[in-house]
Amino acid sequence: MSEAIFNILQLAQQVDDTTANAANVIMPLDAGVVIDADRAPLNPDEDYGENAAAQPSRGSYGVKAASISASGGVRAEDFPEILEMHAAGGITPTGGAGAYLWTYDFDLTSDTKKRYSIEGGAVDDVNDQWRAVGCLVDTLDWGFETLSAPGNAPWNFNATIEALYREKNALTAGQVAPNPLETFEGHMTSLYEGPVGTAFDSLGELTGTLVSIRFNSALSLARRKYGGTTDYAAAWGQSARKTINFTAELGINATSLADVLDVYETAGSLMTERRWRVRTRGSRLTTQSEIQVVTLNETPTGGTFTLSFEGATTIATAFDATAGTVQTNLRALSTIGSPNVTVAGSAGGPYTVTFASALANQPQLLIVGNGTLLTGGGSQPTVTVTRSQAGGQLKQLTHDFRCRFNTVNIGNRDGERIFTVEGILVKDPTLVTDLRVAVLNGVATLPSV
Repeated sequence: MSEAIFNILQLAQQVDDTTANAANVIMPLDAGVVIDADRAPLNPDEDYGENAAAQPSRGSYGVKAASISASGGVRAEDFPEILEMHAAGGITPTGGAGAYLWTYDFDLTSDTKKRYSIEGGAVDDVNDQWRAVGCLVDTLDWGFETLSAPGNAPWNFNATIEALYREKNALTAGQVAPNPLETFEGHMTSLYEGPVGTAFDSLGELTGTLVSIRFNSALSLARRKYGGTTDYAAAWGQSARKTINFTAELGINATSLADVLDVYETAGSLMTERRWRVRTRGSRLTTQSEIQVVTLNETPTGGTFTLSFEGATTIATAFDATAGTVQTNLRALSTIGSPNVTVAGSAGGPYTVTFASALANQPQLLIVGNGTLLTGGGSQPTVTVTRSQAGGQLKQLTHDFRCRFNTVNIGNRDGERIFTVEGILVKDPTLVTDLRVAVLNGVATLPSV
């Protein structure tokens, strides 16, 4: 058999915990797939599968269970399958051709993950083909290793997948992997960080080097609800608290040293925390331009408003200004310039602002509106700005989180001091979760029932 056929997961979402579903997608992996029946012959407190009946002093017939070890590349098209089994998630179209934003909240208290059926085994031996049912990812380790030029360090993952039970089942024929499969790259990864009061979109990029980073998330899964007429568990529970940690190596110069001090070793009684955004791009340079929408609320009947971008503010703009006037005023800003935005819309808005030319195809901060001088309407009119399409790399993987960490200086390289960082993630009140992972890709829907 070919390695391309053997090193795959065949999988599909389930409608519930225990109803198996025929595979409808393939995920290539770094190693072959083996669905192991869980056994613990040295511990009488553990459950035993049917094969335990033949073991000395193991005459009982216990609950069947299974586990799978999987490792592979973190890719835009199929990594969401792994995330679906580990964290709550969903999809939001972001505009542009084939641009879809999948977000996953690593909330330590939620249990809205998707259960999967997974098929595996030798393709030329039907007696060694199995299906694991009710699969969730118990522990997930992902990130990229230390960069060493020349070359790169693609993001990769290791997952421990637990199943409620396994059964003999022929592999589903005719499945194909998503195409293309685009790897996220370590050398295209940047760290943005700042105080906890700074919005994630406004965090500044580290003046230094993110040499490596790895996340580790553990659900502490336990099979529950054993009672009934079947010999397998019927649902999942937790045996301990979920945890999320990370390790990283940072190359820090004199400018950025103060931004990543050891936040565990602080003066006073309060422990310092920081916000981090880790963003990596795909291996293909497909891009899209940022689009933002400026809206004047409460239907003003008079007065003026202003717009600010990266600290520069426009002149006062009439409440019923045309899109052309708003475009002229924005282009007059030193932080934008001409012809780096285009504005469309009716007089009085909403105005659709598209970043162009020198500002095209890259992430942008939100424009800030000020409507305090507007008049009329049911109450004081305001100006809001929303992002309708994220600019920049079409294939992106973004991690937003709040953290505490220790740092240790381990050496110097190319004029930078290299620090090892070990930290924990803490719940962020804005995210309302411990970690938010967002995958911007070109896959409209994940395979589902």
